[in-house]
Amino acid sequence: MKDGVELNRETAGSKYRFKKDGKRHVLIINEATKEDTGMYYVFTNGGESKAELEVEGNISSVGVIASV
Repeated sequence: MKDGVELNRETAGSKYRFKKDGKRHVLIINEATKEDTGMYYVFTNGGESKAELEVEGNISSVGVIASV
């Protein structure tokens, strides 16, 4: 979820990728821009986590990692 809007595999297109490794969840943002700046949340059966992301300029990809 970013700024209250759900992100999922069906609606993510090529902009976002999701990875899971045990309790570690990773959101990869391809071609990140300033518009990707915001608060990201993850909700799982094991808990929830949040991270604030600030993008300065354009970068090829960035990862937001949460352990829950």
